[in-house]
Amino acid sequence: MRFSFRLLVVLAVTALFVHRLKFTAFNSHSAENGRKILSPEPQQQQQQIYQDTKEDARCLIKKADILYTFQRILNSELLVSPYPHAIITDFFSPKIYKCILRNLKNMRTQIFLRKINSRMSPKEIEQARRSYNELNTPSHLERLEQIYDLKKESKMFWQTFPAIMNNEGVRNNLLKKFQGPLLLRAPRFEFLIKPQTFSRQLLTIDGSSYAIRPHTDTVDKLVTILIYLPEDRETFHQLGTLLLQRKNLAHSLNISGKQRAEWEDFNVVKQAPFEPNVALAFSACDESWHAVKEVEKMKTARISLQTFIMKKNTKGEGIKERVGSCARTIEK
Repeated sequence: MRFSFRLLVVLAVTALFVHRLKFTAFNSHSAENGRKILSPEPQQQQQQIYQDTKEDARCLIKKADILYTFQRILNSELLVSPYPHAIITDFFSPKIYKCILRNLKNMRTQIFLRKINSRMSPKEIEQARRSYNELNTPSHLERLEQIYDLKKESKMFWQTFPAIMNNEGVRNNLLKKFQGPLLLRAPRFEFLIKPQTFSRQLLTIDGSSYAIRPHTDTVDKLVTILIYLPEDRETFHQLGTLLLQRKNLAHSLNISGKQRAEWEDFNVVKQAPFEPNVALAFSACDESWHAVKEVEKMKTARISLQTFIMKKNTKGEGIKERVGSCARTIEK
């Protein structure tokens, strides 16, 4: 009897120990995949979250990072006022956003922009107050490397980082979310035929006095995704993109997507929060007016990733499309 009792005790303790190991392993796996799981050892879990592993330090883009962004887009809510759009929080995985911040440090404090003179047009002044860096273009990456004296690890990160938004699944996910306005374009955007698309990814660095007047975006942009990349929530909170509505809808402005309108013709409906890892996404339609008010003196640069899903033109095809009606999209 004594032997049986002791054996039962040993088996019970062993089972409890194995269960505890499995539970800890599950917590660790869940934390890595961005899920919140209650843990019996919060202090130990906190150390696991905030301590960089060697893998995180290398900032490698993995399938899990692409899937994370795919799911954030898929689960986001499509808002309709003043036109179809989505505000997506935690757009990149925590690991990737930490890597972004790490590799933007020099760019925040050293702003290299063109000098403005009285002979410049409003459009030229707008462009001079912003640095555009196409991450899918080798020459632009080389320019970033030279200007900011990027280290080897940082250069490697910016070379591989575009893989997330270059992913076909991520692009198609965004196209599907905005199929309403896309189906109203002329000619109609065909979802049944596998769309031939690509992404442009512009790392934009804005200096003091940057502003862009009301515009709708050009028809060659199927979806626009503006991803904000600040270090904290407070510094640039009020500098997010403004979503606008015309004061007089009966009066046509006769302005194309490339042209700019005047502030006096619009009411501000809402402002996207310029907060860490937040994205504003929309597809251009006839009333997709948006803008940025003038940014006054700043201690650090206002940095964002402007991503555009573009349509590959077939041989001999020019861009002769027209955007559809925002109002009809909302009615549907």
